[in-house]
Amino acid sequence: MWQLVFSFVLTVLIGSYITFKYQKRNIEYQSFLARERKRIDKINDIKKYINKLIIHRVVASKRILDCYQGIDKEAYLKDVRDEYILAKDKWNYGINSIFLELGNLGSERIYHFNAFYIERVIHKAFVECHHLIVDIKFKKNISKYYEAISILDSIYNMQSEITRRLTREVNLIQSNIKYGDTDPLSIENLDKASLLNLLFALFYKNPNLLRVPRS
Repeated sequence: MWQLVFSFVLTVLIGSYITFKYQKRNIEYQSFLARERKRIDKINDIKKYINKLIIHRVVASKRILDCYQGIDKEAYLKDVRDEYILAKDKWNYGINSIFLELGNLGSERIYHFNAFYIERVIHKAFVECHHLIVDIKFKKNISKYYEAISILDSIYNMQSEITRRLTREVNLIQSNIKYGDTDPLSIENLDKASLLNLLFALFYKNPNLLRVPRS
């Protein structure tokens, strides 16, 4: 009789434990899923915001250059100048917001990989173009016109590059979601890898493609 009771209690305990573990992992996965989807939405918002700021400043820059060059003769110079100043200020203030949003994504790699490019490549190009615009305005150095236009044209390629970078981040997150409650094998999560995972890693061509449990 006691054997039946013991078997029943053991079955109930094991069943309860398995149910608890399943529910716990399911809750953790749902939380992970919601967090990652929120990150995807945030990255897409950042991408749209950057594109909007870049296009606004490029167009405003070309218009004021055309005014100084005399191409856009019908344009009202004061309105064009005001629009350029607005686009320049929106970009200068906007990149600080972009850096903050990138930092809030919770990934140092995403932040440094993209913030560095925005600051050292895109922003630097806008600064160079601004100096040329000022030079054309005050020194009437029209020869700088085509140099400034060339920089603005190159910024479109920079815009495409930052779009590709952020799209790549979204694809990586979506790939991570696909694998459920596992992460790519890395130095940071070696303690979660099984002995079999570690043995595979020694001989595997791309050990970072191996997966380990997230929790």
